[in-house]
Amino acid sequence: MAGEGPPVLPLHHRRSHRRDALRLHTRRITFRSDRSLAVTSPAGDVVAQVPYKVAVPLQRIHRVRPSESADKPEHKYIQVATVDGFEFWFMGFVSYQRCCKYMVHLMDISGDL
Repeated sequence: MAGEGPPVLPLHHRRSHRRDALRLHTRRITFRSDRSLAVTSPAGDVVAQVPYKVAVPLQRIHRVRPSESADKPEHKYIQVATVDGFEFWFMGFVSYQRCCKYMVHLMDISGDL
């Protein structure tokens, strides 16, 4: 797969207005939301909108755990826990099984990097 970029796994169907994306690289995973975070002043006024982005190097990932809601099994999640205690929960995948496969593969090869 020389010359190819990392797989981009959309988190919502193409028909959706949302364009969040989880990218799986050989050295890190990245996430970028199409929704911005509001930064507020102490008075509560919105002073800025900043994009929500996350990048986690594979060496910092402690655990990747697929799971589903006990109440709604159709709600499937992937938990990414880091070695320093942060947790990220990703949901809404177009292809949950495909993402799980890639995430497990990345964790397998990350020990060889």
